[in-house]
Amino acid sequence: MQSWYTEADVTALSLVSATPVKMGAYSITNVSGGTTFVQFFDAAATSDVTLGTTLPAWQQFVGSGLANEAHFTSSGLLFKNGLVIAATTASHGGTEEAAGVDISIGYD
Repeated sequence: MQSWYTEADVTALSLVSATPVKMGAYSITNVSGGTTFVQFFDAAATSDVTLGTTLPAWQQFVGSGLANEAHFTSSGLLFKNGLVIAATTASHGGTEEAAGVDISIGYD
């Protein structure tokens, strides 16, 4: 992995990369008081995503006050258009997480 994206208190749609990326790892810490779903979208801009309508390419559940991390094989997860993320209150949800999550993403 050559690049790392790190952001605290992710709630609204956030652009990680506007160009194709291969995600090799992530670490998510849920600092909110509720369950959070971090959605990963294959998109080049936040305007390409409508929460609750656009299906994420990948989604990760993180319980209240917990952390989750993953390291993928050498093939990683490919996002052909770019990578946009968001933290929501439900699976494939349209409501942004109010308190947010801390996230780091390693990618090529």
